[in-house]
Amino acid sequence: MPCRRMLLSAMLLVQWTGWVVAVSAQTGAPTIPGSHLWTFGAGPGSSGSLDQGGTGCQTYYGIDFAAPVLTPSSIIFMSEAKGWRTFAVDVATGVERWNVSFVGSTSATAPAVSDGAVYFAVLRASKVHLVCIDEATGRLRWDVVVPGAAYLYGPPSVAAGVVYIVLHDGLHTFSSSSGAQGWTATKPGCSETTPTVVDGVVYIAAGEGSGVQTFDASTGKPGWTSPPDTSSPWATPVVHGGRVFSSGFNNSDPNGYYTAIVYGLDSQTGKLDWKFDLAKFNPEPMTAYAPLAPAVADGRLFVTGAMSTVYALDTSTGALLWNATNLCNGHLWAVAAVVNGTVYVGCDEGTLYALAVTSGDLLWHFHTDAGAARSPVVGDGRVFFGATPQRSGAGKDALIALVASPNPSI
Repeated sequence: MPCRRMLLSAMLLVQWTGWVVAVSAQTGAPTIPGSHLWTFGAGPGSSGSLDQGGTGCQTYYGIDFAAPVLTPSSIIFMSEAKGWRTFAVDVATGVERWNVSFVGSTSATAPAVSDGAVYFAVLRASKVHLVCIDEATGRLRWDVVVPGAAYLYGPPSVAAGVVYIVLHDGLHTFSSSSGAQGWTATKPGCSETTPTVVDGVVYIAAGEGSGVQTFDASTGKPGWTSPPDTSSPWATPVVHGGRVFSSGFNNSDPNGYYTAIVYGLDSQTGKLDWKFDLAKFNPEPMTAYAPLAPAVADGRLFVTGAMSTVYALDTSTGALLWNATNLCNGHLWAVAAVVNGTVYVGCDEGTLYALAVTSGDLLWHFHTDAGAARSPVVGDGRVFFGATPQRSGAGKDALIALVASPNPSI
């Protein structure tokens, strides 16, 4: 196939018959936003939900909802491929650095990374194990059984030397260095939340029939609980600018549908500042799911979930700024990432979309046949996202790297 090269500053335009792609003159890597850099195939896997032993709670694993974790040298993620493995992949090349599997595990959470260590939970022989491995090598540091816990929910979080994890019976804490158990606090609802720890306070979405709850990060002493009109928050709380943002169900729809509500709460008191009902703008009935955790940037809150529309709300008032309607032929089951004036969001029909922060205009998109495009993470000029098989079938988990948008003016 004929090829022609033209040098423009530090960029080469490599022109093949029918198309042109810009590459770096130093590395030969593509530079146009949305260009494919590499794909790492984790191996055969499947994607699905599991009712937690009759609790009525559904939880989702692997790289379905949680974004992979970016470190200076690696991208780390959990996959069901080859039996619930944690993978570390080189950021620049997509080459595997290490992978860790725990024999007999039947499910696992996505990982959290802090101070050179990787933390996640696995379910093995009906017991929940909280595990810590070395970020550089994948070697085991410690593995502890969480007393009384038998079901998994969201990934853990780590702050100030403490690992926090929500399980069916409550909020548990452990030493990040040794795995020694700290305090435990009960919660009334069923939720898949990951704890959010900010300025010595732990925030969790307590789940159906309950509100957002807070605890003292050092002692576990309960703080405020949001008012009854914020009941059934489902998504991991986001704390920003003196407010707590979460989302959940509103089951008072006269047609019997569950509709989705986004909440803005005062971070000091839990007082409801505003709420936004997606049903007023979304023609799709929300029969099962609420939105995922919102993303915050530039005074805007970006909401995705069981719908084909992205919503941008004003963080102060909850007013709708824009909505990118009917973006994909499926559901935006991915938490958005917002960097350099670009909103990145994945659709379960296999497409990652890049939108302008200020308007919601489509900047570019990338489609993969590897599976549903999951929550992205952006760094080092790249956007990374997992691709998992659809819930109804089996396939091959993958991690994909693309060129990220450098600024809002692309």
